[in-house]
Amino acid sequence: MPGAPLRVLWLTRAFPEPANSGEFLYSGGLIRSLAKTGAQISVIAHSRANTDPTSLLENNDLNRGIDRDGVKWNLVAPIQGGGRIWSLISQLPSDSRRLAKGGAAQALRRQLRRGAEATWDVAVIDQAANGWAVPMLVAARAKGRIRAIAYLSHNAEAQIRPQIAAAYEGPLPLRQAMRWDAAKYAKLERAICQASDLIGSITAEDASSFRVVFPGKAEAVLPPGWATPPEFQPISGDRPRRVILVGSFEWIAKRMNLERLLAAAEPILRQAGIEIQVAGKADPQFVSRLTHRFPALRFAANVEEVGPFLRKARVGLMPDELGGGFKLKSLDYIFHGIPIASLRPAAAGLPLRSGDHYLAADSFEDLAGQIVGAIDNTGRLNGMAGSAHEICLQHFRWESTGAKLDSALRRVAEFAEADRKARAAEAKGRGTPVSGDKPPLPVTALHRGNPL
Repeated sequence: MPGAPLRVLWLTRAFPEPANSGEFLYSGGLIRSLAKTGAQISVIAHSRANTDPTSLLENNDLNRGIDRDGVKWNLVAPIQGGGRIWSLISQLPSDSRRLAKGGAAQALRRQLRRGAEATWDVAVIDQAANGWAVPMLVAARAKGRIRAIAYLSHNAEAQIRPQIAAAYEGPLPLRQAMRWDAAKYAKLERAICQASDLIGSITAEDASSFRVVFPGKAEAVLPPGWATPPEFQPISGDRPRRVILVGSFEWIAKRMNLERLLAAAEPILRQAGIEIQVAGKADPQFVSRLTHRFPALRFAANVEEVGPFLRKARVGLMPDELGGGFKLKSLDYIFHGIPIASLRPAAAGLPLRSGDHYLAADSFEDLAGQIVGAIDNTGRLNGMAGSAHEICLQHFRWESTGAKLDSALRRVAEFAEADRKARAAEAKGRGTPVSGDKPPLPVTALHRGNPL
C-alpha cells in the first residue's frame, strides 16, 4: 500500500451539491480535497431533490458510479421522511434509520461483495447518522474486505444532542421523543467510535472530548477550508446598518438558536435602528411566523447565493447556544470581509482572539449591546474583519486538510494491515486459523494522545 493510491469507501448523508448548509460544505470539501491527493474514492450517498438528473442521475449504476471531481458517486434515492412511530421503536436514531433506507444499505452491501477489486484500505463513516453501517463494516473488516474504519464526526453528538433535547420547550410528547432520540444518538456514537480505528474531529475541542472517552484512539483534527475567497472589500459608512445571520434552519437546534436570539436581541437592535437579515434554508411557515413577530427582521429564505446579502451587512452573527461543532458560516463572514459577533462557545475552532478579531459575548443581550456600540465604528469593524481575514486565509485551506486526512487514513490502514499480518503469522505458528474481528493491537506505536 505505501506509495499506491489510497482506496476509500465513503458513506455520507447526501450528494453535497448545492453546498447550501454547513454539513454539505464540510463533507463535500473533505471528499474533494482527499481526492486531490490521488485517493480513489467511491461515495455512497442519497441523491437530493434538487440534484440535476441530466448531469448526475441519468444511467446511475451502483456497480459503476458517476465520475465527478475524481470521485465515484453511487447515488441512491433521496432521503425520505415519515415513519415516526417506527423510528421511536427502532434502536437507531431517527436520522440514522432514514439514511439506512432508500437503497443505501443495498449499495454498501453491493460494494462489499464485488470481489477482489472491492478491497478497501479505509471505510469512512461521515457523521454519526451513518452509524447504521457499523455492523456491516465490522463484518467486512473481519473478512478482509476493508483494512480500517474511520469516523469523521461533525459534532460530539453524545454531548450536544442531550443539551438540545433538554433545552426544547415544546409539547411534552415531542420533548420525550427528542430525549429518547438523543440517548440513541449517544449510544450509536459510542458504537461508532469503539469500532473505528480513527476518529476525525472538526475542532480541537471535539477531539479532546472524544479523547477522554476513547483514550489511545488514533485521531485527526480536520478543519474546513475555503475554495476561492472573494477579494476583501472594506465596510464603508454608506453600507446599511445591518447585521446578518446565514445558515440552514431545517435542524431544530438552529431554529431554537434563532428564536432565542431574536427574543432577546431584536428589541435592542430595533431600538438602535439596526436591521437583522437572515438568509438560508427554512420552512416558509417558520419564516412567516418570525417575520410577523419581529419587526426588525428581514428573512430571505432558500436563496441560491448568500454573497450579495453578506456584502450589504456590517456584522455577521453566530448566536449558537446549541448544536456544537465548528460554524461554517464563520468562514462566509470572514472571507466576505465582515466581522463576527459571536457567543463564546460558537467561536470554537477559530484561530482568533475575542475583542481583537471578533466581538464575543456571554449572552444575547450582551451581544446586541456590543453590536450597538460598534456598528458605526467602521474603522474598528474593518480592523477586526481585515485581521481575521488574513489569519484565516492561512489557517483554513482544503489542500492542507486533504493532505492531513490522507496521511491519517494511510497510517491507520497500514497499521491495521500490519496487525492483520502479525495475527496471521501468530495463527500460522499455532496451526490455527485467524477468526473474528478481534480488537486491534495496542496503538501506542501509532498514536497516544497527539493528533495525527
